[in-house]
Formats: sequence, structure tokens, C-alpha cells
Amino acid sequence: MKKWIVAIVALLVTGCAYTPIYNGKEPYSGSEFFLKQRPRHTLDYFLNSMADELLATNAYLTARTPLAVTSFVDLQNMGETNWLGNTVTEGLIYQMQSRGFNGGRL
Repeated sequence: MKKWIVAIVALLVTGCAYTPIYNGKEPYSGSEFFLKQRPRHTLDYFLNSMADELLATNAYLTARTPLAVTSFVDLQNMGETNWLGNTVTEGLIYQMQSRGFNGGRL
């Protein structure tokens, strides 16, 4: 009998911890709290981590150092970029500018 109680309590606790994924198109049925919470799997979260690591591992990069960010491209076709490459580029420029760098896109 104790095993059933433990199983039911565990199921209820994990059910309360569920965060529904919102696609932005349909009406949201979850708690308003989850809409305000910033998810940790967004592209912006990864770009923030990339910028932090770039600054932590490069001793010569300062806010006065010229900085250029180029478009990310597919290695099989280096003459073109796509929406993901442009999004990563723009996000990285934003992350560096928010840290006080003045860079441009080539």
C-alpha cells in the first residue's frame, strides 16, 4: 500500500512541475507565470553563453578593440548564408553591443 501512495504522490508532484511548450499561435492554457519565465533553451540563451565564453577566454579583447562579426555560413556552400546564420550573427552582435563593444557586420 505504501508503494502506491509513493507512486501517486510522485505522479502528482511531477505533474505540477510540467511546463507546457507555447508555440505562440494558439491560445495559451497554462499559467501566466510560465509565459513570463525565460526558457533556457532559446537561441538568445546560447548566444549569451557564447559571448561570455568569448570574453572569458580572450585576454586581448576589450571594449576598445575593433570587433567584426561575419555571417555564419554552411561549409559546403560558403557563398551563401541562411536564416539561422543571419539570426546567430545578429544575436551575437547584440550580445557584444550590450557588453559595451562597438562592432559591425561584414
